[in-house]
Amino acid sequence: MAEVRVLQTSNVTLTHTFEVDEVATDAAGPVTWALFHADGTAVTPGGTGTASHDGPGLYSMAFQAPAAPDAWTLAWTGSFGGVAVTVTDVIDTVGAFMFGIGEARRALGGPTGMPGLADKNKYPTSLLVDQRIAVEQEAEDIANVGFVPRFARVTLVGNNTAEILCPFMPIRKVRSISVAGVVFNAGQLAQVQGTEAGVLFYPGGWIQGSGWLGPYGGRNIIAEIEYGMDRPPAYVRDAAITRLRQRIGANQSLMPGNAIQWTTQDGGVYRLASPSGVSTGYLDIDAAYIRAGYPGPL
Repeated sequence: MAEVRVLQTSNVTLTHTFEVDEVATDAAGPVTWALFHADGTAVTPGGTGTASHDGPGLYSMAFQAPAAPDAWTLAWTGSFGGVAVTVTDVIDTVGAFMFGIGEARRALGGPTGMPGLADKNKYPTSLLVDQRIAVEQEAEDIANVGFVPRFARVTLVGNNTAEILCPFMPIRKVRSISVAGVVFNAGQLAQVQGTEAGVLFYPGGWIQGSGWLGPYGGRNIIAEIEYGMDRPPAYVRDAAITRLRQRIGANQSLMPGNAIQWTTQDGGVYRLASPSGVSTGYLDIDAAYIRAGYPGPL
């Protein structure tokens, strides 16, 4: 399973390579694709088709991203060894990226004799695109905010109060709500307010579930929201580009970026910061993410 992030409103070609024992392998016959919404329902009309065959094991389809953040599952199905095999990719349509790939190459291209990201043979676009997703996910986890507009479908637990905490912030728009399987109508949805702190406010009160086996279940609320900043602050963008370089081993300094104490070669003693669940281990990057982040409701 692969994760792909696509800029909203863009028209892109999505691809999948089938492999058997790490060798790209063609299917016995055509490969079909099917697109599903985040809730698992099929996209209709136009949500299925036959993929183009573009090379050994490589298949593609044209995808038109909507004009707002969203999330999709793309299922590819082909026959291998007489068995129908289905693999899925996750497609996120986003309002922006933390940085552009060209922007990252220009920012980190090294001087003569010190190749940086400008070397497209050593650092192909596909590698940088995949690693940008990892950088964006890591930054969001550390800062507790989305740095670009994104979509989320989250299951929550009712508490019989007017406020319930959503793990994504800042909330830009509440797209849909269902409680115990009942979808809010337009009037109810208009009363729901999402805050910068990730709180969903509903004056009617969020009905409490009565346990995992009760009539509503413990996790009885499903919310679909758009969240995130319009764009990251400049210092966060710069930190994210630096983090990209670190992840792919493109550092140009002899001193590790996570060094917190260093001596000359004569001393031979140094100390390195370690990553954790809420840090990369690189103090300047962590400082930028945390500075722009939000610790949660007080």
